[in-house]
Amino acid sequence: MLARESGKVIGMQLGFFTMPIHPSDKDWPVSLREDRATFVLADELGFAEACCGEHSAGTAENITSSAMFLATLVDQVRQMRLGTGTVNLPNAGHDWRDPTLARRSTTLMAEKVLPLVNAACA
Repeated sequence: MLARESGKVIGMQLGFFTMPIHPSDKDWPVSLREDRATFVLADELGFAEACCGEHSAGTAENITSSAMFLATLVDQVRQMRLGTGTVNLPNAGHDWRDPTLARRSTTLMAEKVLPLVNAACA
């Protein structure tokens, strides 16, 4: 990401995306602590932003809700912007060609993320 001041590029800021993958037999709480420590370290090193993905179909990728995971970092990350790399929708009932189903999918995504944003801002 390029840093800008008055429209001029003044440098580059670091950011990262992660899709944390761990051995499937690794203790889940330990791997989540390690993933959180990675974000905190990136913040301490001056990274400008960090995003993480979410997956619910495998044991190696243990973050099933990136929004919930990022919400656990709000009190430890001081300067870095946090973002979801992905937000998984339910596995049924989202056809973007159908306006009714598209609105339903958008509403489900908002219902998943907005309470966490509100809690983080409180």
